[in-house]
Amino acid sequence: KKGVHKIRLVKLNEWMRNTMELQSIMIEGQLTGTKPQEKELKLEFYGDSLTVGYGNLTTGTNKGGWQYQDGYRTYAAYCANELGAEFSTVAASGHGVTAGFSDKSQTWDKFAGYSLVSSQTSWDFDAYQADVVVVNLGANDETYYNRTQNPAISDADFKAACQTFLDWIRSNNPDCEIVWALGSHSVSDSEKIKPIKVLKELDAELDYLHFTQFDLKLSGGDSHPSVADHEKAGLQLAEYLKTEILK
Repeated sequence: KKGVHKIRLVKLNEWMRNTMELQSIMIEGQLTGTKPQEKELKLEFYGDSLTVGYGNLTTGTNKGGWQYQDGYRTYAAYCANELGAEFSTVAASGHGVTAGFSDKSQTWDKFAGYSLVSSQTSWDFDAYQADVVVVNLGANDETYYNRTQNPAISDADFKAACQTFLDWIRSNNPDCEIVWALGSHSVSDSEKIKPIKVLKELDAELDYLHFTQFDLKLSGGDSHPSVADHEKAGLQLAEYLKTEILK
């Protein structure tokens, strides 16, 4: 119908599932030429399948396909919407800090820093400077090292790897606060890897790092969070940011 309309284009699934290219838009009418007003608060989220929304649209097993995930109904999106913030999600299923779900090559540097991973196109950090960066990585590291056939990782080695990642984030967003927010019932310290212990130690050492855990249930597909789980976790994280970081 006649009037002024706003169009929002959102790609809902992660880059590993498929890529999207916008070539043209056809409209009946005129573009106003006005740029949407930027929101004051900018958030960025780094994570794995918990952050991309893997399996959040369904239940049961073998539900990891593109049609079962909605990246706009994740804890990151709900958190940002609750705070009235812009947000950017940089995440890939199965990846971690030092190892991924399947093997040690699935690490954060394989996807972070790119606007298009397949062509290694670099992301322009100058165009988007985050005020708060939220990291939710570590679940896949724990899964990898806790398998019987895989060796343990020392606290020192895991700490050094986390510090390298944090330094990289800080170098690209020099004024940001960083929240490492583990969100999965499965993440805990064991004899072979101690992510919680290490991150708490880093929290005490770095004035810009804040470690917390939030309650992310696993009632969606392939034992991942559902949309309802993500909404609850996003509101919980938003409250943490309001009271601890943005106060």
